[in-house]
Amino acid sequence: MKKLIIVNFLIIISFSVFSQEEEEEKTTLQQFTPSQLIKDQNWDIKVFNSLYTQNRREDNGEIINEPRSNFYTSTFEIFTGVSKKSTANLGFVFNFKSNTISENRWSPLKFIDNKNNSARALTNVAISLKWKPLQNNKNFTVQSSFFVPIFEDQPRFFLDKRSYVFENRLFYDKTFPGRKFQLFTEIDFAYNFGGKAKNATQFQNVGERYANNSLGIPVSAFLSYFITSKYTLLTYLQHFELIDLGNNFAQGYTLAGLGFKMQVFNHITLEASYSYFFQARGAGLGESYNFGVRYLML
Repeated sequence: MKKLIIVNFLIIISFSVFSQEEEEEKTTLQQFTPSQLIKDQNWDIKVFNSLYTQNRREDNGEIINEPRSNFYTSTFEIFTGVSKKSTANLGFVFNFKSNTISENRWSPLKFIDNKNNSARALTNVAISLKWKPLQNNKNFTVQSSFFVPIFEDQPRFFLDKRSYVFENRLFYDKTFPGRKFQLFTEIDFAYNFGGKAKNATQFQNVGERYANNSLGIPVSAFLSYFITSKYTLLTYLQHFELIDLGNNFAQGYTLAGLGFKMQVFNHITLEASYSYFFQARGAGLGESYNFGVRYLML
């Protein structure tokens, strides 16, 4: 009788563990990485906010101290499924920016109407398609987007690149046995095109044309550790290269970061992260503070 009770107890424990593993496997936090697409008539809505700040930059091998610059970006993405087999998602991307430069002021949200040291606007919009080029590999996805600058062109403090951009982002993720660790990788190819800086008139912003006729290639790797199926810690590394294709400007930088994600309710995910830019060539050596919210309507 005691043996039967022990066996039944072990069966119940095993079933509970198995059920818990099945439940963890189905959480949206683990399942819906950027590599995964949603089904027809489902919606994926995300707002990601990033505040980058710097008071040092690298220029021709020399580290230069300068007044603090703040660059705030809020990106809004909305996608819907257009395939019952989750092979394609169609959506739009909007970028809002607010930038300042000052010795004493920290927040770029404390906007002062002074074109010499601050600017803010909805800067560009894009139509975007996420699709799976390999039907037998559900973890590999491409996001193709075409961005159009919509902010006013005038001489002032830098706000954003004055570029039309055709961008292709390649996503891949892998969940390791045990579902405690997950690797997500991304490589982008963003071609920036438009008028060259040297051809800008006195009524246009020369600095906002620095990236025209260039190819931006960021390479990123994110390693996540799932504390539970709904809470994860992550660390990441990214290197960015801007390759000159005719505008006489190139740059590069490398950053590392730490972050945290949590799934609240059934389909809402919150994330926060910190990035440190530790190497640069013709770019700033700063840091960024990031916060995002994602809502999946499944």
